[in-house]
Amino acid sequence: MLAIAESVTHQPTLWSDLIGANGFDEDSTFGGANRVASTFGHPLVAGAALVIIAFLVLVQSGRRPGIFFSIVVTGAVVTVSRSALLGLAAGVLIYLTGNHRQRSQIIGAIAVTAIIGWLVVSLVPALNAAFESRVLNAPTQNETIRLNSLHELKASFSKNDKELWFGRGLGGSKIYLGQTGGNLGFGVYDNQYVTSLYDSGLPVVFAVIGLIVLGIIRARPSARMLAPLAASATTIFFFDGLYWPVIGLLFWMTVSLATAPTASRASARAN
Repeated sequence: MLAIAESVTHQPTLWSDLIGANGFDEDSTFGGANRVASTFGHPLVAGAALVIIAFLVLVQSGRRPGIFFSIVVTGAVVTVSRSALLGLAAGVLIYLTGNHRQRSQIIGAIAVTAIIGWLVVSLVPALNAAFESRVLNAPTQNETIRLNSLHELKASFSKNDKELWFGRGLGGSKIYLGQTGGNLGFGVYDNQYVTSLYDSGLPVVFAVIGLIVLGIIRARPSARMLAPLAASATTIFFFDGLYWPVIGLLFWMTVSLATAPTASRASARAN
């Protein structure tokens, strides 16, 4: 609700102004944008967090979760974060693989979200302009930082760099980029998977992914339980999400949800 209020009142930095935490305000207002951050400090983080939270809400049965889902996703939409929209799409696609009831639930929730989102975007000219620039004209946007990260990773594979196997250590990529001039001048790769590969090394990353996949196979979660993980895994492809505490917490919550056996299966195993 705060994100929507910030957008409608044309005060994208309302919360940060109230508490004096203005470190990332330029990301909300850069180029005249109207990107809200709610209580998350950064519009990119806010969008990702709200989308993940929305799918966690939808795990609950009943009609109310669908209404709350629509409100929370609208909050994600007004952050004008493309990664949040892609995370939303990933979660919805997983939901559509579920049973008829789950498909009906997500279709209804998305329909309500589309109506609310359209109204908000239409009523706020600055948000409308930001949405058109960042989303509707997304192919024209400059993505050189993320593309350069992938190019650098590809080059490391080609050279068989030892750091890909042994890692640089936690936070090692930030130190490395600071010492070498950065990723096109920036101190991040803007891709959690690239950062994790460099910080932890291939064996560790593949082991973690393997354990998560094994847990999912054993748990056989429904689409409703798997959708939050799909959303979170998609969003962190576009920024170093796990280094933001709130995203890290939400991501591992979605992993727990996707890998936890249902009560019926747990009971069957116990017997």
